[in-house]
Amino acid sequence: MTVAMQAWRFIASANTDLLGIAPAAGLIMCGIALTAGIFTHICCALLGIGFGLVLLSPVAGVLLPSIDPFAAIVSLAAVTALGPLGPGAFSIDARLFGRREIFIPAKDDSERS
Repeated sequence: MTVAMQAWRFIASANTDLLGIAPAAGLIMCGIALTAGIFTHICCALLGIGFGLVLLSPVAGVLLPSIDPFAAIVSLAAVTALGPLGPGAFSIDARLFGRREIFIPAKDDSERS
């Protein structure tokens, strides 16, 4: 929800045209989708690219929303951690695709002898 709130704050505070609102609207949609737990890997990849571009952009606020750099770093760290972890057990993705379980076989010492 932090992602969606940061982008909403940008839209509400600035008088921007459609070109400036479109990336912020994409951030809002990805933030809401992550909160609901749908398309987790796709949204994490898009948000990671978006926040990376926001941090590395030499001209803040031209094509991408101008977000506080500290909030962008924290959000980038969050989506970087959430991407490999995937959706939670009670997410929409878990309902659609099923929960995945990893079974690690027991180590058998008799094979070494």
